[in-house]
Amino acid sequence: MTAAVGVAVFALIAVGVIGLETVARRAGHPLATMTEVGRWLRSHRVMRWALLVSWGFVGWHFFVQ
Repeated sequence: MTAAVGVAVFALIAVGVIGLETVARRAGHPLATMTEVGRWLRSHRVMRWALLVSWGFVGWHFFVQ
């Protein structure tokens, strides 16, 4: 069960990253870099928390479990 949840969250994070890249390209930034995407994420309060939670999950999954 725990492994399935871990894989599901990693898949959700991957889909989120692909979705953000798609949004950036549609907004007229065809060469959006991960630095620009990260800057955009940190500029919004909700996305800042989502980024923090996703990094926390990845860190917990790799180093604690």
